[in-house]
Amino acid sequence: MSYLYDDTTRRLEKDLRANPESIRFHFDMAALDDPRAKQLSDKDFWDPSLVDEIRRSGFVEQLYKN
Repeated sequence: MSYLYDDTTRRLEKDLRANPESIRFHFDMAALDDPRAKQLSDKDFWDPSLVDEIRRSGFVEQLYKN
């Protein structure tokens, strides 16, 4: 479990936002099977309003506070 935790946390954005490059990568991989995936945008699947609310609450800052 330690390896999985360490590997995963290195890939996560600390501000909880989705990485647009990562999302694009997955769309590009999906486009290998279905070319329509090239037309997709992260905004088609990602609503950042909940993450924005969490960030405004100060939770993220508290989480990473030393």
